[in-house]
Amino acid sequence: MKTVIFNLEKKNQEQVSLEYRPFDLEHSKLWIKSLESAEKTGMKIIGHDRVYNFLSKEDQLISTIEKCNNIIQLINKVKNFNIPFLDQSDLQNSINYCHRFFVDAELTGDIKNLKDLWDNLNFCLHGIEIIQQAKYMHGQVFIEIEDKDLYDIPEESYDYFTVKNTYGYCYANYAHVGRHVHEAYLARDEHAPDEHILPQSKISGSSYLWLGSTSSDSHVAKKMEDMKKWFIENNLESSLNMAWGDKKLAIGSLPVAKLITDVNVNDLTGLLKIKSVELK
Repeated sequence: MKTVIFNLEKKNQEQVSLEYRPFDLEHSKLWIKSLESAEKTGMKIIGHDRVYNFLSKEDQLISTIEKCNNIIQLINKVKNFNIPFLDQSDLQNSINYCHRFFVDAELTGDIKNLKDLWDNLNFCLHGIEIIQQAKYMHGQVFIEIEDKDLYDIPEESYDYFTVKNTYGYCYANYAHVGRHVHEAYLARDEHAPDEHILPQSKISGSSYLWLGSTSSDSHVAKKMEDMKKWFIENNLESSLNMAWGDKKLAIGSLPVAKLITDVNVNDLTGLLKIKSVELK
């Protein structure tokens, strides 16, 4: 299989290239196949600034909230909506409420009229969550690619979903509109309409790089136990028509590749931007 190179740029404009080798798994082959389909149309990236936790947390949070509120102002002006600005004193609930406008716009088809603005709003909202949830400098990069093919996740691949974050792993990014179960749990978004929580069932070339510390087994076990309790308390079994333990819940993320570039975490400090993606 081909390897994938993600070309990134630091704040000082230094270039960093990270090469990943796919795992010998069916879903990794589909991930590469989707990237090959995107390569034919120029491998166009949406949201070049979806690079988080390589800089000061406070500075990132302030700038991303400001960007988000500017986008909300533009959408309200064009659509005559009344989406509230983010409330920094109750940030997560404010994000959850705002996120519903994006999902509803997608479900109703209204997103087509202002796709760039809606996409950027969604990216900013998730970016703020990522920044505020990171307890340490857990670097994360999200690569959303336009014009790529989408495939059903193979049955056997559901066994590989995990909430364990492993340094240097690339995961298939969430391929739907809404929130998957793990994300809804992290956001504690108990008031989201049932149709807004959707387990992952598709895979594409869109990717998620974890460049922070590897999760300990005890941390993973504690998170799964807490999530199970949250799942039961909020009656998600009824709304999703799936019991806890059903692998189709696709809890966590699906690993597709591993970093083969010899790079130290400290060498990644200052990463700011996604420049390009290439197959080798």
